[in-house]
Amino acid sequence: MEAIFGKEIKKNSRVIEGGGYGHSWCYQNTNRNVIRFFKALRSPIGRKSDKEFQIPKWIYYDQKAEDYFFSSFFGNEIGIPKIHKDIKRTNSLDIGLVCKKDQYKNRMDFLKKIQDYLKSKDIKADKIYARQHKNDKNSFLIKLALNLNFDNLMNFYTNIKRSYSKRKEEKLINTLNDLKDIKLQRFNSLSNMYNKLTKRNYSKEWIKNNLRLTEKSLNFILKQENLEKWN
Repeated sequence: MEAIFGKEIKKNSRVIEGGGYGHSWCYQNTNRNVIRFFKALRSPIGRKSDKEFQIPKWIYYDQKAEDYFFSSFFGNEIGIPKIHKDIKRTNSLDIGLVCKKDQYKNRMDFLKKIQDYLKSKDIKADKIYARQHKNDKNSFLIKLALNLNFDNLMNFYTNIKRSYSKRKEEKLINTLNDLKDIKLQRFNSLSNMYNKLTKRNYSKEWIKNNLRLTEKSLNFILKQENLEKWN
């Protein structure tokens, strides 16, 4: 910021540390040149809950600019899932927004644009859920939910570079590793059972169908575990 606007902006700035683990920082600056710059970029000024959400049109003129924008957006806003207590699936992977009734249509349109970007990266996010906020009858909680199958999680991990939150990135990696281990445990159990009965291995297609894996996710698991190629 100082490289762009000069060292004089230091007297107009402060950094506030927050978050439950001290991993969040808020940079504030009241310098007029800084405010005008971000306003020109269509950044919301003031309380975001009272503003309309718009994705700046200028990011679509350059693929790198678009990717950088969504890198920061997902790194900040995405809710990372954990393995559910039944150890068979994950909790939701979603983007949640709270808004007043008069901002409902704007938030829905905003999330549909997020859907379009995810689709361009081969990531499925088919559903948008909306319900009344439990603490405010005049507000809604709206969520864009990403599909939770293993391939879709892998596509989200590999096709979008997320920035801003190191802790969220670590949490996503841990979830994928846990899910991979669950698939491998089931695979080993099925293989052992079959081998005892027939002394032969399951076919690749049989394993994929029973574990509900695609070619991509199966190859990822095999590569990570350095398993031998299938016959």
